[in-house]
Amino acid sequence: MASVIVIIGVFIIVKLFKLLLDSYSDDTSHRVKLQKRIHQPIFNYTNGRTITCSLNAYYYNILSIKKDSEINRHIIFKHYKRAAAKVETSKLIGLKSKYNSKDLFAAYEYMNELCRYCENLN
Repeated sequence: MASVIVIIGVFIIVKLFKLLLDSYSDDTSHRVKLQKRIHQPIFNYTNGRTITCSLNAYYYNILSIKKDSEINRHIIFKHYKRAAAKVETSKLIGLKSKYNSKDLFAAYEYMNELCRYCENLN
């Protein structure tokens, strides 16, 4: 029984020594792989589009809501109606708008869900 414990102890010491040597080794390929993985840009997807900013910032921009203003459902609805009116008038005039009605509705729903989430936190 004592010999089994000695063998297990030696095995553990060898593993710990190997881990110590691996931590001091100058393996730059491992660091390069980590840097490549960390610095990849993050993409979000909404309505078939790829965006490089966060969904929160993207939907704030669609609805033209300032970041420092108070957010509640009434303000979100007011900004949604204003943005929808802009899209409708640009359609009637024949101009191409930056966002379509699906984008506006997605922004409206996302911001409403964010408000519901914050309300439930309290």
